[in-house]
Amino acid sequence: MAPMDFLYGPDGVCMQGTGKLNNGLYVSCYYDVNRKGYDWKHPPEDLGFEWNSDQGADYRTKYNALETVAVSYNGPFNKGDVIEIPILKPLMEAAGKDDFFKVTDTGGGLGMVPGHAETIDVYIGEGQAAYDEFYLPIQSIDSTAVYIYR
Repeated sequence: MAPMDFLYGPDGVCMQGTGKLNNGLYVSCYYDVNRKGYDWKHPPEDLGFEWNSDQGADYRTKYNALETVAVSYNGPFNKGDVIEIPILKPLMEAAGKDDFFKVTDTGGGLGMVPGHAETIDVYIGEGQAAYDEFYLPIQSIDSTAVYIYR
């Protein structure tokens, strides 16, 4: 049994799309979290999950920590674009990476951040260590230059 906040919370599976369970399997939510009235403390009855061991393999090949990003549907980016985010260069170099990222995913929820119609979600990797090292420094960036390479 997974904790309620892991599945339904603001940073949970239904908002992020996929999560890794303690047993190593990945679980995905198949409910539109952007539907009006979503409340993670009172999940809708039609919310469901799906999982299997093959999903993890697809997940690991599609998303590479500190190399791939998800973007909002309504922004100027397309799947397959490579974007450069110069403000992240020092943080990425410290991790042995560069400041170029491949757009591999889109999300409707990203465009719903008030005042930020062109939100970029950098995949930082799995686990608390990735969260501690990269999430807070990246999350604090409000507005910056981004270069698109097609």
